[in-house]
Amino acid sequence: MLWSRASYRLMKNNSKNKMSQFDIIINQEYSAWENLSFDIEKVTRETILHTLENLHFSLREGEVSVILANDEMLHHLNKTYRHQDKSTNVLSFGYGKKALDAGILGDIFLSFETVERESIKQKKTFHNHYIHLIIHGILHLLGYDHEYEDDARKMENIEIEILESLNISNPYMAL
Repeated sequence: MLWSRASYRLMKNNSKNKMSQFDIIINQEYSAWENLSFDIEKVTRETILHTLENLHFSLREGEVSVILANDEMLHHLNKTYRHQDKSTNVLSFGYGKKALDAGILGDIFLSFETVERESIKQKKTFHNHYIHLIIHGILHLLGYDHEYEDDARKMENIEIEILESLNISNPYMAL
């Protein structure tokens, strides 16, 4: 099992030139994540940092964790916390405004099986779909939602813009 805690020391823009630390924690809970054709840790780290930079989120001291799980775990979490008796591709859990103000974004859980099924069904690469879901999860942690049509459109447009900056086509065109 992969467990990675990568600390990124980033220069703060202040008069003291103080260094700050932003942690990206990756925890693999399901072995299938090991068999990908790309470096999951590198892609996760780069996607999170790229997303935060595109949103002009101040990369100060803080952290985010990504849990690479399976349908069983996401089904349990979805049923327990969202009262939906099914698995899903990604779930994000923030810790509230005070934590976010302190730079603690929260946790992003992803299900390998669902990401794989959706990739095949939607004729997308696993790599590109995974990146989309990381961006989606980060947006949720920062307070974006898609419960209402206007909010969904706003969130989708941000996702599309960030994905295009990574040379990944609009994931909603094929849907």
